[in-house]
Amino acid sequence: MERLPALRVSGPTFDAADPIALAEFYERLLGWPIVRREDGWAMLRAPDGSSKIEVQHEPHYRRPVWP
Repeated sequence: MERLPALRVSGPTFDAADPIALAEFYERLLGWPIVRREDGWAMLRAPDGSSKIEVQHEPHYRRPVWP
């Protein structure tokens, strides 16, 4: 039986109206640097490289409403 390469999930991708602003928020909150930013997308990486967070633009994004 042929083995497929291992798949490793290293972190979530969040939708946002302003992905750069949200990435900068997480950069300040977690202390993780933004390692890549493009128009409508950014990626933060943990200092040890084990995890990442991506933030992408979603034109139909609506902020959650909490009770």
